Amino acid sequence: MSYWVQKRQSRNNVPLIRRLQANPQPPKVKKLNRMETNQALKEQLKEWHRLRHDLERARLLLELIRKREKLKREEMKLQQSALEVQLTPFNILLRAVLSQLQEKDQYSIYAQPVNIKEVPDYLDHVKNPMDFSTMRKRIDAHEYGSLDDFEADFNLVIFNCMKYNSKDTFFHKAAQRMQDHGGAILRRARREVERIGFDFPSGLHLPEAPKPAAPTPFSWEEVDRLLSPSYRR
Repeated sequence: MSYWVQKRQSRNNVPLIRRLQANPQPPKVKKLNRMETNQALKEQLKEWHRLRHDLERARLLLELIRKREKLKREEMKLQQSALEVQLTPFNILLRAVLSQLQEKDQYSIYAQPVNIKEVPDYLDHVKNPMDFSTMRKRIDAHEYGSLDDFEADFNLVIFNCMKYNSKDTFFHKAAQRMQDHGGAILRRARREVERIGFDFPSGLHLPEAPKPAAPTPFSWEEVDRLLSPSYRR
């Protein structure tokens, strides 16, 4: 009997019979199942890594495609601009002049058509409405055959504003300032048109730039005429 007691003590009081042990050793089948599960998890992890790698490659490919399409769009815009310079140079000049006029319209008074809902009696006083957005549409539609036509629409914008609004209003005074600023811009544009040379109404450049006009000869008689009191009156 003492033999079995000593035997159990040597085993840290673990029962000698396997079914009586508190923590029996797992059978080989469970070990195999656990190994198979671990192997399956490893394979699944590898599959996820491959999937992540494929997705990253797809993302990079899409980014390259996006950049390529952006470059194509920019190239198309450049080609379009080059064609416009060749085919419609006068329209390009008119757009630049209109942009300069709009810069002087700090409060965007003439940017869009007058809202008839807000000003219901406007058409009773103004028979031919005009605004900068309509002028830009007319430029895009190639409706301006000369700078005179463009200037006529600008003058119509100012005339309508001054006609509808009384002299003591903010809008009437703003129209007067706009008339002065716009007149200076249009005079510079006219000098530029004369310098470049356009074939109207096609709007194309002339085969050769016009020769600059000879300067007016100086004369003291002209100075005296300008300084005379009758001329100043």
